[in-house]
Amino acid sequence: MDTYKRMRFNDALMYYAELRQLSVPQLQQLLNDPQVLHAELDKLQQFVCANRESRIESWFSNLHEGEYKITSNIDFGYNCIAWSAEEMSEFWWPVGHYWPPGILPQQESVEAFNALYTSLGYFACKNGAFEIGYEKIALYAKNGRPTHAARMLSDGRWTSKMGRWEDLTHSLHALTGNGPNEYGDVVRFFRRRNPKFRHPAVIFWRFLLAPFRYFIRVAKYYKNSGARSSRIYSAGSRCRFNSKSLARISSSERSGLQP
Repeated sequence: MDTYKRMRFNDALMYYAELRQLSVPQLQQLLNDPQVLHAELDKLQQFVCANRESRIESWFSNLHEGEYKITSNIDFGYNCIAWSAEEMSEFWWPVGHYWPPGILPQQESVEAFNALYTSLGYFACKNGAFEIGYEKIALYAKNGRPTHAARMLSDGRWTSKMGRWEDLTHSLHALTGNGPNEYGDVVRFFRRRNPKFRHPAVIFWRFLLAPFRYFIRVAKYYKNSGARSSRIYSAGSRCRFNSKSLARISSSERSGLQP
């Protein structure tokens, strides 16, 4: 088992120990019996996968049926911060997990996440309103401590990952609140230009001007080919002129030219 898969297994195991409130000796005893361990992890998988909608809705008071969509399975390899940066290979958090090098301060503060998103090309903005040609991120915090991040999709909805759980597509304030599993309030927005975006007006004018660009290209081609033909014709004419001139030279003159 490689390091990446082992990391996910260890995260799942620690979550199971936290869920069952197991002590270290109990967890060690469980590890010594692989059959029991796999049976318990199978039960854990059945527990977290059954009735996912009711489980998620019980966590967030502002999340209602039909207003969100589950877009992934449970994945212990990444979290909401990594997902907001479009990364799925690491669990991003300034304390105790991966954090991009050089991002300071490395602490659980709004300033740390501000530095993180600035390094990714984002800048602080006023609100989470949809803007054509921009990508946006919303940072959530509870009592001044960052708890969550969501990324805006191209249709104006938001996507985020609930810690080690599933990815969701939801509205901006669906995950807010002061409950034990809720993320507090949105405290800051960030935006950057989408490098893949092309404005509809630009696309329209390019489509409208495409025939003219084609005709201009064809005209340039024939113009260049005509110039090449004239140069070839001129060279050929000079060659014919030289041959005729030589033909007019008499045999005596040609003999006189010989040494």
